Amino acid sequence: MLAELQDLKARLGPNSRTSNRPPSQDKPWSPKTERQKTGRSSGAQPDHPGKTLKMVDHPDEVVTPAVIGHCGCG
Repeated sequence: MLAELQDLKARLGPNSRTSNRPPSQDKPWSPKTERQKTGRSSGAQPDHPGKTLKMVDHPDEVVTPAVIGHCGCG
């Protein structure tokens, strides 16, 4: 258990700042910004009406796509 922990720490430790590795070998999920969170929500003003199109009860035309074979998504 202790050897496993030391192995994990050794793998996580070195990066371009703590060793002679180039920055291109750093992990992509390292934080790159120092922006502070403001606590404000994103989006439009609170009472903005928006412009979303509503669905109609009786459409002019209904198109049903043909199903051919199967998808490769599993």
